[in-house]
Amino acid sequence: ITEKIDEFDLTFIQRNAVTAISRNDSIPMTKLSRQLSLKGPAMTRVTDVLEKRGIVKRSRIGGDRRTYFLRLTPKGKSIAGKLDRKPVEAMKKLLSDTSDSEYAAIKKCMDSMIVKMSRVGA
Repeated sequence: ITEKIDEFDLTFIQRNAVTAISRNDSIPMTKLSRQLSLKGPAMTRVTDVLEKRGIVKRSRIGGDRRTYFLRLTPKGKSIAGKLDRKPVEAMKKLLSDTSDSEYAAIKKCMDSMIVKMSRVGA
């Protein structure tokens, strides 16, 4: 799960984080962590790596010193624009004919996998 999966040297979770951040001008780390089903420490590790590589910028907005927001740097925006969207499109196509109960079972399984991945620092 922590294996690099593309030419950008991103793990699966890092790639998902970049993709999710790219959909927002800035996003609170807590919101992104919920979207990715990551616990706080795992989200911090992912953010630390992406920030060190110059892909994201972590900053505070407003007076709340507890809340950090993430936004893509120009390098991050360039990477996000080049990420291959085909796996997402293929997954949508595969799931388009599933019943609600099948989809719920798949989602439950995937959510469980993401939690387990976050425990190993993916």
